[in-house]
Amino acid sequence: MHGRGRLRLYSDPRFLPPGVPHSAILWPFWGPAEERAEWFSARRFQRYAVEGGRLFELVHDVADADVAVLPAHWNRYRKAGAQQLALAFAAAVQRAGKRLLVFFDSDSEEEIPLPEAIVFRPSLYRSDPRAGTLPLPGWSGDLLLNHCEGVLTPREKSPVPVVGFCGATELRVQSWKSRWSGRSQEPPHERAAFALRNDVLDHLQRSGVVRTNFIRRRGYFGGSIARPRWKRLLFPAASAWDPHAGERVRREFVENLGNSDYVVCVRGSGNFSTRLYEALCMGRIPLIIDTDCVVPFSERPEWSTLTVWCPASDLPSAGARVAAFHDALTPREFVDRQYACRRFWEERLSPEGFFGHLAEMLD
Repeated sequence: MHGRGRLRLYSDPRFLPPGVPHSAILWPFWGPAEERAEWFSARRFQRYAVEGGRLFELVHDVADADVAVLPAHWNRYRKAGAQQLALAFAAAVQRAGKRLLVFFDSDSEEEIPLPEAIVFRPSLYRSDPRAGTLPLPGWSGDLLLNHCEGVLTPREKSPVPVVGFCGATELRVQSWKSRWSGRSQEPPHERAAFALRNDVLDHLQRSGVVRTNFIRRRGYFGGSIARPRWKRLLFPAASAWDPHAGERVRREFVENLGNSDYVVCVRGSGNFSTRLYEALCMGRIPLIIDTDCVVPFSERPEWSTLTVWCPASDLPSAGARVAAFHDALTPREFVDRQYACRRFWEERLSPEGFFGHLAEMLD
């Protein structure tokens, strides 16, 4: 769809709502955008901000572009009540006869009213393909670089595989009303996600063929994104992120990954697992609980050679599937798989790896 050289992008900051951060793909050209407090130290797009200039060229005339990029992620327009501004940009791009890229980094599965756009979003279903919609990885920064000095320490093969998980399996707190009535206040999609996670972990613990290394948390980010009511009233503009608790939780999360051979990767509120990309980033083998999910570059052989898949409809077999995969590997192959997991993340699933293959996804 484009000539040789860098892919030519077009965008326009005049269509960016006030106070709304621009899309991550534009960082190399418009500078780093403000991240939520819980993501600031993760430096999710720092490397891409430096390397993106060799991947793309930002042009100032839409007529010169290969594709146009909506200036902010769609969920940011929605939150700001500025959908009409996004629609106006899309109309201008359509008049110019160019294709529009839209990024939507949200758990939401809502329809986006831009039928002509190519939409990248993390929460998708194989059984419900949407025209012009492609999967987006979940990005948490380079955990290996941020917490392990960039050094992958492979685990040696043991007779019994260790399966790890560190994450939310219930709400952080319940209101007095829900405790008194006995009725859960969790949204239905969260209630279903927590139930599935607990089922997976329970089946693995009962399997007898794996060792488990589980930390079951209350609330996402270990409950470190929350504030009591009095703080919300006194400091309404302050972040809900508790940096001290958050950094401790994140450190424990990384330690759990490092001390596991395999990592349970199961959906949360959206039909995708950010932990899947975190496990690969750390050089650990994912156990993917398949909930009809869609992964980027699904045709790549790495998804079958580097990961273990278990249908959500067959959770009792999860432990046996891990054990069979583990038993089939020699000690050397087990170590090699861990390096290959990291390499797959670097080359295809990190921000710079993913964006580096954008042109082929659009062809």
